[in-house]
Amino acid sequence: MASGTFNDQTREVSELADTGSSAQDSLGASEEPSWLLQGDFGTDMTAVKKACGLHLPDLQAFADGNLAGAEVLVSKILDSPNSFEDWIALIKLFEADESHRCELRTIYENFLGEFPLCWGYWKRLADLEQHLHGPASSTAVYERGLKTVPASVDLWVQYCESVRSTVDGEPELQDGLRQLYERALGVVGRDWRAFPLWESYLNFEESLGCWNNFAKLLKRALAVPMHGLQSVRVRLRALVIGDACPPLEELCSELEERPIPVKVAHEQLQTSSNAVCQMQTENHPAEAAEREEGEIEEGEIDEGDEGVTQDDGQDAKPNNEILQADEPEQVKGQQQQQQQQQQQQQQQQQVKELAVQELPAQVPKSIPSDSLRAHFLQLWETGLGATTEEAARLREFESPLQRHYFHNKPLSNSQVDAWHKYLDFEESRNPRQFPRLCALYERCLIVTNNYLAFWLRYARVLEQEDGQIKEGTGFVDSGIERACALLKKACLSGRLLRRPDALLAWAEYEEQCGRLFRARALLDGALNNCGKGSAELSLRRAALELRAGDHQRFGELLQHYAATASDLGVRSALSRRYAHFCEDTLRQPNQACESLQSAWRVGCRDPALALELASLIMRSAPSENESKLDTLSQSVNIFEESLNWIMQTGSPATEGEAGHLWSIYVDFLIENGAPLALLRSVQARARTFRAQISATCAGSIRKPGSGATTSCTKHGQSFSVPCQLPSAKRAKIAEERTPNVNHSGSSGARGLAASTSTGGPSMLQA
Repeated sequence: MASGTFNDQTREVSELADTGSSAQDSLGASEEPSWLLQGDFGTDMTAVKKACGLHLPDLQAFADGNLAGAEVLVSKILDSPNSFEDWIALIKLFEADESHRCELRTIYENFLGEFPLCWGYWKRLADLEQHLHGPASSTAVYERGLKTVPASVDLWVQYCESVRSTVDGEPELQDGLRQLYERALGVVGRDWRAFPLWESYLNFEESLGCWNNFAKLLKRALAVPMHGLQSVRVRLRALVIGDACPPLEELCSELEERPIPVKVAHEQLQTSSNAVCQMQTENHPAEAAEREEGEIEEGEIDEGDEGVTQDDGQDAKPNNEILQADEPEQVKGQQQQQQQQQQQQQQQQQVKELAVQELPAQVPKSIPSDSLRAHFLQLWETGLGATTEEAARLREFESPLQRHYFHNKPLSNSQVDAWHKYLDFEESRNPRQFPRLCALYERCLIVTNNYLAFWLRYARVLEQEDGQIKEGTGFVDSGIERACALLKKACLSGRLLRRPDALLAWAEYEEQCGRLFRARALLDGALNNCGKGSAELSLRRAALELRAGDHQRFGELLQHYAATASDLGVRSALSRRYAHFCEDTLRQPNQACESLQSAWRVGCRDPALALELASLIMRSAPSENESKLDTLSQSVNIFEESLNWIMQTGSPATEGEAGHLWSIYVDFLIENGAPLALLRSVQARARTFRAQISATCAGSIRKPGSGATTSCTKHGQSFSVPCQLPSAKRAKIAEERTPNVNHSGSSGARGLAASTSTGGPSMLQA
């Protein structure tokens, strides 16, 4: 009845949790985009829309100026939903005014939709729900939070403590709380920082005076290599041999209480028997000496020859006949005494056996308490040495970790490296402990949530364990399916919200699982929303059709994405890729040339496009000499126009690009046999340009001997490069200014162009 009451509340809580999580998601469900319907996402459709960026936080009701400053903060958040600082400022504004608690609840809900790993705000929302609607609503909040981040020890502790505060004084709910503690230990009980959870459970059992459960829990905690292991040992010793320790019978289970005291009883009886013999020797020395002398004489008789003897050739008689003939009275008395002693020893042995058989029911009375307690303590600490050794080994990797919670601020390089080393250590175990490794990854992904490289690394581990997990463990059979489920959960739970790189990774696993329709839907959703205009996503979407064998659809998509791209760099990259496809696959150089010229007409003037267009014109030229000269003249005009455009821009960021263009201009003339006069003229102009750049850079040198630098831009971030660089270096600088596009369309999600903003820090690490 007790546990049933708690379970009934838990079922109600689950319904409340599902209702609360879907209330906000019901907005805008009437009109669904076509790409979303093609994905067949079922009940996940609303979450997919949110992951792609179709849903914004529901904060319009707070933009009416009820509180001073709220309107400005709400406007900033709607423009940039991942602005963590603006969210915190808005929360503090409403927390300061107790008259807006209902509004504060809505703000908490929207904030946790953007940052679901902030366990402290789950606790604040749960406390607010308990104040407004009672314990059931508070429990529902905790269940929702743990569904999103089950590896959070802190959230489990707060959940258990919250339920415990309602269980105090309610004995019928205590079993339900034990079930909750056991559920928490099953998820995070072996975590390095799980000691607060163990301590909370121990305090609960100790407060009830359930010493048997308390002792069992202590023994389980001693087997976990965690941060507070020594504190658990101190607590166990205080329980067993402390000044105010409870009776030993209340600490021992039946299985432990019976065999171990028998062993102790054997030792006690042996000690008592030896003591009795010693006392008899001291109290009756004459009898002891006589008994000892009789034993010696008996030994001498036993050592005599049992055969016959010969004397001077006469027949010998057996020794026993001689003894029977001439046996003195003294020897007869000794034999009788020896027989009596043997009978006494047999009786003592029988007494010992009977005592051992009847011992378990009388152990606490017959064995000294101190010996028994010491014996039990030694038994319970048997495996402590191995656990301590493992804890010391883990401490080497735990010590460098400074952050054990989620924060939107990026980690330092040393912290990222520390996590990679820790994961390397766990993966190198032989044999690999897969549940333990997964638990470490789950904990790691709380801290490194914004780093897609850690998600992809975990997915690779799940792939490698394919076929090595037994059925019934809760894992999907296929390793690819497990990896796909991991990326799906990351996107739909809000942990990687509006991240085109994460959606791309998920789409790749869906394709690998054979669900091409869903991969298409995910990529289309990203291109229409959070990744709109991304060259990388456009190429990946088209490459999916190429892998499916639909070359026509591949060309159509490339042509469409190139024609609709608003960014000139993206259009140039996509047009060049489409031109390669037309020339190499379709064998239509004219269509390829038209694609490049179309990009040129709209204003694309980057060196890569100029080189592609000029080279294609030369390859398409007739073989006659006059026609070749005309074609070369067209190619020269392309380079000249590109140089004029770069020089008119006049920004320092284009100086490295101009140097690269001069280099490829000269190389192009040499490779295509340009007239010598033209070649010399271009070379002279190139040298003049380099001299001007060198003179400009020389005036900005601050320290003697330091190389002159010029400012360049990569994905919106300025950096400095040497002025007079080799042509290969200049080429690299110019390429860094173009979108990160893979022309083959076959690389992984980790190569997603950083120009595609995710609203948060771009933290992709291959």
